[in-house]
Amino acid sequence: MRTLAILAAAVAAVGVGALPEGDGGQIVIGGGGPASVKEGKKLSGRFLHITDLHPDPYYKPHTSLTTCHRTPGPSLPYGTPLSDCDSPPTLVNATLSWINAHLPAVDFVIWTGDSARHDKDEQIPRTAAEITDTNTQLADAFREAFADKGVPVVPTLGNNDILPHNILLGGPNKWLQTYGRVWHHFIPEAQRHGFQRGGWFTVDVIPGRLAVVSLNTLYFFERNSGVDGCASKSEPGWEQMEWLGIQLGFMRDRGVKAILMGHVPPARTGGKKLWDESCWGRYVVWVERYRDVVVGGAWGHMNIDHFLLQKGDRGVKALMGAQSEEAVEGWAIGDMGGDVAIASVDEYLQELRDGFAKVPDPRDALRGEVEGESKGEKKKRKRALKRMGGEWAERYQVSLVSPSVVPNYFPSLRVVEYNVSGLDGAVGEVVERATATSWRLPGEDEDEGGEFEEEDSDDEEEGEGDAHTDGKKHKKKKKHRKPKHPDLKIPPPPPRGSPPGPAYSPQPLSWTGYTQYFANLTRIAEAEEAAASAATEDTTGFAVGADSEGGKGKKDKGGKGGKGGKEPKHGEGGEFKYEIEYTTFNDSKGFALPDLTVRSFLGLAHRIGRAEGGVSSFAAAAGSAEVGTAEVDGDAEGGAEEDEDEGDLGLVEKAWSWLSGSESGDDAVDAEGKKNKTEKGKKGKNRKSERAWKVFVNRAFVGTGAEEGMGSNGVREGEEL
Repeated sequence: MRTLAILAAAVAAVGVGALPEGDGGQIVIGGGGPASVKEGKKLSGRFLHITDLHPDPYYKPHTSLTTCHRTPGPSLPYGTPLSDCDSPPTLVNATLSWINAHLPAVDFVIWTGDSARHDKDEQIPRTAAEITDTNTQLADAFREAFADKGVPVVPTLGNNDILPHNILLGGPNKWLQTYGRVWHHFIPEAQRHGFQRGGWFTVDVIPGRLAVVSLNTLYFFERNSGVDGCASKSEPGWEQMEWLGIQLGFMRDRGVKAILMGHVPPARTGGKKLWDESCWGRYVVWVERYRDVVVGGAWGHMNIDHFLLQKGDRGVKALMGAQSEEAVEGWAIGDMGGDVAIASVDEYLQELRDGFAKVPDPRDALRGEVEGESKGEKKKRKRALKRMGGEWAERYQVSLVSPSVVPNYFPSLRVVEYNVSGLDGAVGEVVERATATSWRLPGEDEDEGGEFEEEDSDDEEEGEGDAHTDGKKHKKKKKHRKPKHPDLKIPPPPPRGSPPGPAYSPQPLSWTGYTQYFANLTRIAEAEEAAASAATEDTTGFAVGADSEGGKGKKDKGGKGGKGGKEPKHGEGGEFKYEIEYTTFNDSKGFALPDLTVRSFLGLAHRIGRAEGGVSSFAAAAGSAEVGTAEVDGDAEGGAEEDEDEGDLGLVEKAWSWLSGSESGDDAVDAEGKKNKTEKGKKGKNRKSERAWKVFVNRAFVGTGAEEGMGSNGVREGEEL
């Protein structure tokens, strides 16, 4: 059987050439112990999140896009965006090599699974040996590139890392034994027994300060028919949740914070769900109860770039056995694929936006009391504060889903930055920690296994009131209810009077922002072809096209985003490289996130939720003649620059050019906290809401322009993840 040849990034660093792509290519790697942070090592305040590489050792360029294995066709050398094909070895090799040569130093790596190809080719079915082989070679490459240099690597199982895909029985089993060997260098010795039981473990990436919890989400996954959720003590999902609660409790006692990671995210809408409800409910409640410990969540699987919101009291309702749509309302995007065809992606993004439309505006909650404020305004402010969960929005949780390396869109990497002020060996801005929080989930107490108390349901926007025959909304009475399962013990909340955790208020270990990298495979292939053509012309006496697209002369502007809304510059010739798609640190014309705290994402969700029109309407607008001349307010820098090449831009590029010329921020509320009622203010508010939505959609698809075909037959209705 032909095996995958993967270039370990560290090998390139010492001058060893790439191994050939083809039969028999293997990497011989020496021994070594588990990775750990070296004593006295200066922290960079960054970590890498990489997910869904899906290497395919049978990929061949210039073949059919059904599998990219045979029959002449248009498949590209480094992979083909918007196709059904997996990653060729050239893409995996080039990605690891680029990371080693160009990526800024990181403190640890989160690797969220799916490191084997999909089983799409009936002529070459997957085998257990192939899955193990590709995972082993990737693990060896990651070890040389990171772990052997003292950079911890934390892996997790993806639904395609097993056979058959999606199905994993309770442990111990052969797959957990296999990955216990493959990841021997990544799993701490004290955690190996637990890994054999269920595939979960923790790594102290900064000893005594920060741990990464690797969850085996296959035991939560709705499509895993080998298990049955988290409702029974006999299920591995139940055991994993018990283990998670114990680990987070230990971390609270030790003053350690935690990053939660896994392959399948806790994504949920009214119509679709990725996790079994019993697992989702427990997870949301556990994170709510340990909100003083959890820094954030990093996930993969879905291939698109987006974020999810969960509400603690929604988890309570799910945990108490609520089955109505109210209990699972759309705070997260649904299943983007599977064996069953789904409706268009357009519907899913709009469903997510509809959920965002119901979140409170943090500005209403945090606006200070002003002279002459009416009773109605005061009531609105207090109500918004309650809906948020207090000053720090502790009623909500955020999960970040990173796009994939496999080119469903463009290959993508994420580097997250976090606050290192006050940490040993670190240099950073000192951040004053927030004062103690006074917000509590209704019914919270400090007794383990305490009862839940349902909240007063005065939240009409979220449909939680009871409609009576008199046409008025009435509050539901508070009810003291215990979870149905007698063995289910609810963890204690943060000690009363403790400050909010790093996910909520800026402090050491809080996530401050991230940079999203992408590789424009189409442009790289075009540049390679142009370079080859130019070289041929040069040999015949014609001038070499130095200013041709992707060449040395002209700086290409094909990318979207980049720092400060500028388009990233592309490399020379056909050089493979990742570029900055966007960064949240200089993104006033995009997401405008001051940091990655829950409150910041709540504000972004609110802005996205106010937009009108579907994704397909965005595509239509992008292609219209009015896009380039849309009426917008000039920004603080004097408006957008006029692009001399704008006539050559595609639909998405034109839309991005228009968006980049829009005014950033939202000034619909003036300095005194009073709403600007002018028509100009209303128009500006609508434009800014539309901009946030359009930027969100464009980034979801890693700038490929996949949204242009939404609502038409040009978009795949379903795909297997």
